Amino acid sequence: MAPLATVRARRVALACRPEDVQLVASASGVEAALKAVVQDAAYLGDHLEYTVKVGDRRLVVTGSRRAGHSVGETAFLALDPERITVWEL
Repeated sequence: MAPLATVRARRVALACRPEDVQLVASASGVEAALKAVVQDAAYLGDHLEYTVKVGDRRLVVTGSRRAGHSVGETAFLALDPERITVWEL
């Protein structure tokens, strides 16, 4: 494991808790973010469940009803660097 700021590897594995990931429209002001494309959005009452593509990976992220990300939209997974575990591959 390595702190995010010290990672220089070309390939890494990241681990974090689902509640520590936010889907945001812009990476502006975000310390650590991954570019994603929204592939699906499912309304689940008090929140939405988004399926996003990050590189060649599909991930499921929950978001606020107010966020309103659209299918096909580019968004970002905002991550708190203090809450990420990083393994250099």
